Amino acid sequence: MSQNIYKIRSPIYYAFLRFLSNRAALVSSIILSIIILMSILAPLITPTGYEEQKFLINNLAFPSWEHWFGIDDLGRDFYTRIVYGARVSLTIGFVAAAFSVVIGLPLGALAGYYGGVMVSL
Repeated sequence: MSQNIYKIRSPIYYAFLRFLSNRAALVSSIILSIIILMSILAPLITPTGYEEQKFLINNLAFPSWEHWFGIDDLGRDFYTRIVYGARVSLTIGFVAAAFSVVIGLPLGALAGYYGGVMVSL
């Protein structure tokens, strides 16, 4: 008596398999993950704070092993400022996405329920 037992998989499993088959999505998710990790770990991976002017003697220095992206005219490390700037940019992006979900979800649900376009006053 042979019994065929098939494992039932969720749609999330198939969506994940489709994501793994898309190389561009994988590469971009790896890059985004690195940027997020760098912005979270910014105090640990940067030599100074983003406002510190420690390198006034070396202002306008070219990139080197010590300062990967160089130094600006006020003696601040460009790499440090870019890593800390990623925090601000990612925060703005995630907040904007959250607001669009908070606003769009109820409006879409109402439009779907009433079966047409909703006109706001």
